[in-house]
Amino acid sequence: MYVFFLSLSLLASAMSTNAEKPPYEEDPDHFGEQYILHMVTINEKLYTRTRNYQTTSNYRCQSAEMIKKVSDTLYKYRLRARKGMNPDDPYVEYEMLAKLYKSGKHQDYNAANFTMPSTGVHTTMKLMTKNVKETCFVFVVEQGDNNKECEILVTKSTAGEEIPAECEKVYKQECPEPYVALYDRTCT
Repeated sequence: MYVFFLSLSLLASAMSTNAEKPPYEEDPDHFGEQYILHMVTINEKLYTRTRNYQTTSNYRCQSAEMIKKVSDTLYKYRLRARKGMNPDDPYVEYEMLAKLYKSGKHQDYNAANFTMPSTGVHTTMKLMTKNVKETCFVFVVEQGDNNKECEILVTKSTAGEEIPAECEKVYKQECPEPYVALYDRTCT
């Protein structure tokens, strides 16, 4: 009987420990991977390679390019996407402001808030990880849904290459399927 209660106690303790573990993007063990200023200071266009939300969208070749540093925490971006699957389909673009902030227990900036001009939807993006070369970035995207929505951004110069292992591992581990590929070699 004692062994039974001891086992139950250990099981309850283990379940309690697992339930208290923060999500990857708020886990202090990963804070070193989540300094968002490493991404916003890149002087090249970033493409969304893949994501696990809005998987039926017809928009492809989605990109973001920082066009102006307004302040240390406010950046102006040009967002661009092809409206359709064919290389000849037209592109749409607009500008928006991204406001950096520190979420949870972060001591450094790890996230950005912005409002999509076309829809008025408020979005928060939290950096989950990046590779050492800073050519790929995995974000969790919060739009008010309960699902874990994620995307991988890559630099224009590496967009046609394999997704770096560091980013792909965290993406597949933390972000449930299905996934949709948004970049192909016809993107401009």
